[in-house]
Amino acid sequence: MKYLGIPLLLIAGLIGCHGTSPKSSAKIQAATVDQEKKTVTLTKDAERRLGIVVDKISGEANKKPIRIPASALLYGPSGETFIYLQSAPETFQRRDIQGVQVSEGLVTVQAGVSPGDLVVKVGAAELYGAETGMGK
Repeated sequence: MKYLGIPLLLIAGLIGCHGTSPKSSAKIQAATVDQEKKTVTLTKDAERRLGIVVDKISGEANKKPIRIPASALLYGPSGETFIYLQSAPETFQRRDIQGVQVSEGLVTVQAGVSPGDLVVKVGAAELYGAETGMGK
């Protein structure tokens, strides 16, 4: 009898899913992308679900190099390095960076960021996926 119970539960679960109408569930756009400006604007709910965490870059103005968390660093298909900066509430801009060296969980950057910038240290890969349409 135990063996028969499992398939019946699966079938009952599938029957419950069958009654869902596509018209009854409104599709909400969680991100708006501006390819020209390389920005991704999320809804507040999308930002919360992705768990985006930013960190203010410390340092002195015009003093290089600058150090950022290694979790912020992304590599493009051609080997280019970039990060995402928060440019406004729920808005993130991809920024190319140069002179990158990674050591002990930090990235030393020679160009592309400034002290005071808000760098995305958690969720950058998800922003890249939203910007490029990966995962659709």
